[in-house]
Amino acid sequence: MSPELFSENSTHSSASDLWALGCVLYEAAMGRPPFLNSSFNQLVHEILHNEPAPIPGVPAPRAPCPRARHSVPRLWALWLDGRWWARVPGLGL
Repeated sequence: MSPELFSENSTHSSASDLWALGCVLYEAAMGRPPFLNSSFNQLVHEILHNEPAPIPGVPAPRAPCPRARHSVPRLWALWLDGRWWARVPGLGL
């Protein structure tokens, strides 16, 4: 579960989907989930307060460039809209 779902009056959003995608990619790279605990309460605590172990060979994340901060939400919105391909030059679909 993504961190925002542990707060009161929380709802599922595209942020939850991105969190889930990140967890799947992390597990594919590391062979284990980013957070693992047999106690649900401890698992929630880890998700809310800890960072997952870094993936060897992958550089630490940097602050996004200002242009990416605006581009990523627009691209995600196009993808969710289902017509992302219509706005990509050269695809000709």
